[in-house]
Amino acid sequence: MAEATSERPEGAAADWTIPQEWERYTAAEHAMWDYLFERQASMLPERVVPEFMDGLNVLRMTRKGIPRFDELSERLMKATGWQVVAVPGLVPEKVFFEHLANRRFVAGRFIRTPEQRDYLKEPDIFHDVFGHVPLLANPVFADYMQAYGKGGLRADGFGSLTSLARLYWYTVEFGLIRHGDALKLYGAGIVSSYGESVFALDDASPNRLGFDLKRIMKTHYRIDDYQQSYFVIDSFEDLLRQTVETDFAPLYAQIRNEAPIPTDTVLPSDRVYHRGTQAYARAKAEASGRFFLGKVPVSEPVKVAPLTTVQRSEALAALPAWTYDKNRRAFYRKLTFKDFSAAFGVMTRIALEAEKTDHHPEWTNVYNRLEIWLTTHDAGDVSDKDIKLAKVIDALAPQGAE
Repeated sequence: MAEATSERPEGAAADWTIPQEWERYTAAEHAMWDYLFERQASMLPERVVPEFMDGLNVLRMTRKGIPRFDELSERLMKATGWQVVAVPGLVPEKVFFEHLANRRFVAGRFIRTPEQRDYLKEPDIFHDVFGHVPLLANPVFADYMQAYGKGGLRADGFGSLTSLARLYWYTVEFGLIRHGDALKLYGAGIVSSYGESVFALDDASPNRLGFDLKRIMKTHYRIDDYQQSYFVIDSFEDLLRQTVETDFAPLYAQIRNEAPIPTDTVLPSDRVYHRGTQAYARAKAEASGRFFLGKVPVSEPVKVAPLTTVQRSEALAALPAWTYDKNRRAFYRKLTFKDFSAAFGVMTRIALEAEKTDHHPEWTNVYNRLEIWLTTHDAGDVSDKDIKLAKVIDALAPQGAE
């Protein structure tokens, strides 16, 4: 997803869709799909919710080669009224929500390379189609996805897309579900990943906690590695009911004035299926040379002082390329580059610099355009950390970049 201010790429329709151009896939790309499919399909039956395997069969996804979107859409339409449409990459949030609200799932059409078979940052066709589409053949989950899309259109007006994104992350992407006395996988980010399909259920490191709507919408998540906490829903019916019946406006207002929850935290009010050791995250942090702080007691959150109004104005005066986004309580800058390679190169350098201070930007990238938001979640607004990172970004931006 991306912000609605992003410009539509050349060749994309008004709704950002593009032809899949299935005939352009090479034999090697079809072979990569088959490899990934066989690897997941062979280990998932005992681990994934049965509705997922049912969806694979209903959609006939066991056939060799990358699926054709028109064929998937025809079968999905008969099952639940959904379609799969190709897009050039990340799309603006409003466009994303509008597609979901109208029962259209947007999917990238590229597939990962052999070097990326175990990890890639941007979701490819295997993640989007194998991970997401089978459950769209389930009527209840299909209704949840549409309800989420409609909720996203409303959330855009409240400036609360970050909170709603966390709900998507911890359900649609990385959710677990109760199935009898066992826990099963259903999140697309897990079921499309061989390593996380094992880690999420079997490893002692992550927390496995009961679903709580408000709590999830306050909880940070990881985009760079396995999750430190997973949330367990009781059923798709309950997930849909809570989404449809909740008045999100007052919930957004409450969350906006409360500190976010670190990814590894277990609250006294949590329904705990498993309290994680966090050994995996600790080992990764130590291996990378970063100091691992461990858990911060809930009663003693780490506080970072937000800038005062005067300090913020002074900072912006010294950072003329930046503005202040009131809805997101963040510094904002948009950069336009010559092409994607130039944009990606700067993003990589920014990420490396941000890693040094463990303070990271929020951004979206569509081809040669990069939009950046800097905010300090522990402060609930911008802080000195954001001023420092903005200066780093300004120094890394190529001369003449808008």
